[in-house]
Amino acid sequence: MVDRLSPRYEATLADGIDFTRPELPSFVEYIQGLSDSESWGRWSDADLAESVRIEMKVQLPNRFVLVFRSTAFGPNGGKSLTVRLGSQLHRFKLQAELSEYRKLIDLSDEKVSSIEFIPPKPTSPAELNIDADKRRLGIGLVELLFDANLENVNAEQLLMEAVYVVDKLSPRYEATL
Repeated sequence: MVDRLSPRYEATLADGIDFTRPELPSFVEYIQGLSDSESWGRWSDADLAESVRIEMKVQLPNRFVLVFRSTAFGPNGGKSLTVRLGSQLHRFKLQAELSEYRKLIDLSDEKVSSIEFIPPKPTSPAELNIDADKRRLGIGLVELLFDANLENVNAEQLLMEAVYVVDKLSPRYEATL
């Protein structure tokens, strides 16, 4: 499937979004606030939109485990990333390393078909004297999925934010000139 965003690949919410791919999954209606794909994923870009908003063609399940892998850019590390799901706001402490975040979400029958990531302090590499790139970056997204298979989930552990450092060699900012 091809549309104004990119070619599409077949995937479910449980399969999620692989931000290392240049194309998007078929369940995505549109995305705002993300730069083009790079080999490791995509940066949020506050020059395009202050937040990353992903609108889906389908509703999210009422209960699921939100799973995303990301890294913080510059001064965003150690600060709280806000994630909006319908009327709910969830906060995750951003790690400088590539990390996996997991949280049990209960939408309580609210009909939700979008997710929004609000980076705490978008900053350009130019502001940090890294290079001339003026994009205001916040987080680097690698993967996002919505796991509704809760059979083997320890709900008590997931009520609190769970963070797993994936790799000390996380995506580092690389100029794409």
